[in-house]
Amino acid sequence: NAGYPGSAYQSPVALNGLSAARVGSSWVTLKYSSVLVAWARARRPVAGSTFLAHGEPEALAGLRDRLQAAGFAADATLVPTIDATFTLGASGPVEQPPGITRIPPAATATLDWHNDRARFLLGLDDMLDRAPTEAARRALLARLTRDLAQ
Repeated sequence: NAGYPGSAYQSPVALNGLSAARVGSSWVTLKYSSVLVAWARARRPVAGSTFLAHGEPEALAGLRDRLQAAGFAADATLVPTIDATFTLGASGPVEQPPGITRIPPAATATLDWHNDRARFLLGLDDMLDRAPTEAARRALLARLTRDLAQ
């Protein structure tokens, strides 16, 4: 799964001052480059389809276009919407009828409480890193714990 912003596209995440994203259990620095296309090209030939996910719609469209320009088949480079389900078989993926959706697909490209949480956690990590002592770090966490309990 990969996301890549189109060349003229300004990500709401970048525009709102975020410089990192959580991937699994790790924080990674956001870097916009054509590295993803080179990475995908190095893994060719791809026997099946390439699914592009976890990006904003314009970013995914930009990556899809760049992959197709690099020789990936248009009908095998898919950009599923959130909660889309596919059956994978020898003749290729088949999208299944929609089930229960968590949010409308258009809402995935907007900032929400998840972004607020990420900004908060990044700020908390910075504050803990800058705290001069173990005692100061523990005091900060105790104060936050008390505030959250109210």
